[in-house]
Amino acid sequence: MPSQKLTEAVLKNMPKPAKRTDIRDAQTTGLYLRVHPSGRKSWRMRYQFHDKPRVLSLGEWPAMKLSAARKAVLDHHETLAEGSDPAGDVQKAKAVRDRMPTVEEFAEEYIERHAKVNKKSWATDKRILDREVTPYIGKIGLDAVHRRDIVGVLDRIRDRGADTMANRTYAVVRKMFGFAVERGVLDLSPAQHIKLTAERSRDVVLTDDAIRHLWAVTAPYGESDKALPMHHATRLALRLMLLTGQRSGEVCGLALAELDHDKSVWMIPGRRTKNGLDQTVPLSDMALDVIAEAMDTASDEHLFAASSEAGHLTSYAPVQAMERIFDGWEPRYTPHDLRRTVGTRLGELGFNRLIVDKVLNHKDRSIGGVYDRHSYDLEKRAALDTWASALQAVIDGERENKVVPMAR
Repeated sequence: MPSQKLTEAVLKNMPKPAKRTDIRDAQTTGLYLRVHPSGRKSWRMRYQFHDKPRVLSLGEWPAMKLSAARKAVLDHHETLAEGSDPAGDVQKAKAVRDRMPTVEEFAEEYIERHAKVNKKSWATDKRILDREVTPYIGKIGLDAVHRRDIVGVLDRIRDRGADTMANRTYAVVRKMFGFAVERGVLDLSPAQHIKLTAERSRDVVLTDDAIRHLWAVTAPYGESDKALPMHHATRLALRLMLLTGQRSGEVCGLALAELDHDKSVWMIPGRRTKNGLDQTVPLSDMALDVIAEAMDTASDEHLFAASSEAGHLTSYAPVQAMERIFDGWEPRYTPHDLRRTVGTRLGELGFNRLIVDKVLNHKDRSIGGVYDRHSYDLEKRAALDTWASALQAVIDGERENKVVPMAR
């Protein structure tokens, strides 16, 4: 085998041989260049392991420069000195690369094996990954993701003014990569040392005009010239949120088994509430009317049936609907603003903070709350019935329009 002092210039100007030729690099023991009649050039390493001759393919020139090929051979000599076969290490590394999932593939594993098992809000995690993450870095191998990639995803969200969503997205991404480390897919998570965006607490409640607008556009499409085309379940879920003050996810996932029509109550089990506490929601006549209308399209299990994986409306549907309903408004109202509106209006109607907290199922962490086991169902019914009457007055235009301040 001929030996030659190789340089990048020599490689570039090397003539095409009549037949395949191997050229030994005069500077690096074990490195040689294979030159094909077509002009293609590839790097190889010759060595012995356990007294047996071995050949290891390194890469092709010019993708692998001469300096990189020499460094690779020196690294492999160190592997030999440690008693290992470089070819075996290369094969192991290739096997790892071959079985390394993409971000999109591992996101599915995270949802199935972690989120669904441990989180009541798993559907929210899936929505965030599907909407905010995988469209941008989904095709990247999980081990190829850098912190900068994650920062780029978050910056896109921040640039549209959604600081809270940026933080929620980061929380899901950090949890997903932590799960990858836990399962041995990665050794280290790239989702570390990223600062959260400072969030400002929203103090937005719907004005009377906004309430009337919401109620008008959520009428059955075709029955009113103001009604917007939207899913039957979505429009009714928004109305029920405004009537009961319960969380979007709790309303969207309302199971028929949770309804007691004889007692006119909705009983939410703790496994579906944010704080893990059972919640009894007395239903006003207006709320019962909404439920009766929704029963027309209910499934065997859920009031607000949908074709989602969960079998019911997801929390993303009300978010999208509110964006459409209040497009061009300032502020842009969100589903959670409906819940804040109920709490604020109840305070305006004279109900104290304790009753408002019971209606909204806020956890009482005070000493008194630890020992108070009264259900407050009668008080909650009085509050929600009074709110339904006040809401109807707003809808009918019988109340003077004004911006309602946040109860402090």
